[in-house]
Amino acid sequence: TRCPRKQEGCSKTRKKNVRSQTQGSGKAMSCITVIWGRDGVGKTHLGLTYPKPLLLDNDRRYQFVHPKFPQAEIWEILIPLALDNAESTPSWENHLSLLKQALSYSCQTVIVDTVTRMRQIGLASTPDKQQRRAPYHYSWVNNQLEEVVASIRESKKHGVLIHRAGDEFVDERRTGKDTIEGYKDIRYLADLVLHLEPVGPVISTTIEKCAWTYKLHGLSFPDITYSKLMDIITQTLQKE
Repeated sequence: TRCPRKQEGCSKTRKKNVRSQTQGSGKAMSCITVIWGRDGVGKTHLGLTYPKPLLLDNDRRYQFVHPKFPQAEIWEILIPLALDNAESTPSWENHLSLLKQALSYSCQTVIVDTVTRMRQIGLASTPDKQQRRAPYHYSWVNNQLEEVVASIRESKKHGVLIHRAGDEFVDERRTGKDTIEGYKDIRYLADLVLHLEPVGPVISTTIEKCAWTYKLHGLSFPDITYSKLMDIITQTLQKE
């Protein structure tokens, strides 16, 4: 079954549940987070501030994050140099197999870094070659990604889905803005959508979606971490 799409905003029941979960320490909330931005803005670092993380690394981030997070659990996923069906199918199956193992592992957070790369592998291994040629017919791999989100949510773990940024196009014309590279509708399946970008000497994190309160939508915060983010959400809910 496909993972049902979440609507923007939140219900009173969901808001009440989150308030009870975050009361006190503000660190008990389990959620799906989409983090996106250009290379080098700290997407992986932010993900690794989540509780007891396990990083599924298909983007060769180990050499960059290990010095700052030496205790982090990192499983490297080897990917083919050429994205063709013969090489990509085993890599796609390996992604799904490692994800299944991660969800039963003794971690609290599963980070997929990056979903952009995972989707490229999936597209190259899709059983229908036509889907790889037609950019508007990627339903098979998109459905697979929705199942990934559903499986993380059912595990009751945190899920951090990291995406690269790409150029935004409207009517086949570049707008000059950034957008999520890959399956953009994945934001509807997430509780939090965070956009990271450099602003002067700091990294600014913009909350593009928060399923528990619309009051945080569009607000930006410098040098955010998971703990700071949960405190911000908790304080905002307590004022409502």
